[in-house]
Amino acid sequence: MNQYSFNHFAIVFFSVALTLVSLDACLAKSALIKRSQYLMGTLVFVTGVASDEETAKTAVSAGLAEIRRIEHLMSTWIPTSELSKVNAAAGREPVQVSQETFEVLMRSLEMAKLTQGGFNVAVGPAVNAWDANGEGQVPSQEDLEALRPQMELSNMQLDEKTGSVWLRHPGMSIDVGGIGKGYAA
Repeated sequence: MNQYSFNHFAIVFFSVALTLVSLDACLAKSALIKRSQYLMGTLVFVTGVASDEETAKTAVSAGLAEIRRIEHLMSTWIPTSELSKVNAAAGREPVQVSQETFEVLMRSLEMAKLTQGGFNVAVGPAVNAWDANGEGQVPSQEDLEALRPQMELSNMQLDEKTGSVWLRHPGMSIDVGGIGKGYAA
């Protein structure tokens, strides 16, 4: 090893060592708080790291509160949520929703196009047929085929001017479980 290589190696080695020691010292002084809560149909884990325990607790509480807020907008299990109101009005009238819910639905339509229909938020009737949120059951192929028109995304109308969502056919329902959790994260 020539002198240049040795000096270069020594500088890199000591720089990395100093960085690791500094990082270790910072982490040793940090407070780490972990909490879990059942939200959005699953167990949610939130971890906060801060210079003191109180700040970490505040950050974790704020994170859980934000997820709870989103759940109250987009849940299909909470009767007063925006999506529950949209689903209840299916086939009757459009429902105005928040800008946030509207944007998630717009992104959902983009994902449907990108996946050639593989991702579909109008899957609510199939979720109900499978009783995915309950005991679970296997519907017949005929039952699933009969539900197909209710899951057609072209029957979900988003009006950007009014910020409203209209499900054109009775029995249609939106379920954003496939995108809502990622949005909340």
